Amino acid sequence: MKKVGHYTIKRTGAKRKYDHDKIKSMILKNIRDQDIADEIGCHVTHVRELRQDMGIYKRKHGIPRPRVNYSKVDELYSHGKSIPDIAEEAECSKWAVYKWIRDNGLLTTVELKEYISQDVGAEL
Repeated sequence: MKKVGHYTIKRTGAKRKYDHDKIKSMILKNIRDQDIADEIGCHVTHVRELRQDMGIYKRKHGIPRPRVNYSKVDELYSHGKSIPDIAEEAECSKWAVYKWIRDNGLLTTVELKEYISQDVGAEL
């Protein structure tokens, strides 16, 4: 028995050693985290932490998170395309495009058209 402060620890054992190479190969085969944990005999959080250490992040139900090609979004925006058109061609959500526009301090196409029409109306 080991004593830590006022508390006595009854059991101190060595950490379990898992076959990390096998876990990594199963992760790369896109096997569910819970299935890997069941086969290896570890907790699912151990598999998740190892997967995240590898830089592989997943959303709910194992669907990989899509990455946005912002250079394509920039190119389509500069051609005056609308948010839905940009989202469709860049294969991302409308929200991702809208957020990119706001983060870069740009105007949406609707706001831009309104601004131009106000500016032209003021000159006439």
